[in-house]
Amino acid sequence: GTYGSLGWFKRPGKKQQTQALTALEKVDMQDFASTQISQLSGGQQQRAFLARAIAQEAHVLLLDEPFTGLDRNASESLACLLAELAEEGRLILASHHDLESAPRLFNECLLLNLSQRSFGQTADVLTPSAIEKVFNQAPPGPGH
Repeated sequence: GTYGSLGWFKRPGKKQQTQALTALEKVDMQDFASTQISQLSGGQQQRAFLARAIAQEAHVLLLDEPFTGLDRNASESLACLLAELAEEGRLILASHHDLESAPRLFNECLLLNLSQRSFGQTADVLTPSAIEKVFNQAPPGPGH
């Protein structure tokens, strides 16, 4: 994740190595620092890509279903990390299809169904009536 700041033909130095290791620690992947990305599981790859963005000091993170395939502990760790990154002032945009967990994970929500249907505070956007109106079905309830 630090190659972009190095310039042509330069190798990462101590500063870049420290940035990379710090980023890997944030996503709990420090034990995989020497592992090729192709040898990682899908969830581990997701975390490695997030570490790369952290090492690059990216201000905007665009995540595609970041919680898919994660167990409960990994999901909680990722949720805490994303909250921490948002608190640092980073913009986090994520696609997410689990309507039940969205209010716990995201402050704001853009509800889409072929086009924009609603945008605002997640609790205001993901109401049962809005979900029913947009998707022409009752929202998932307990046990669904």
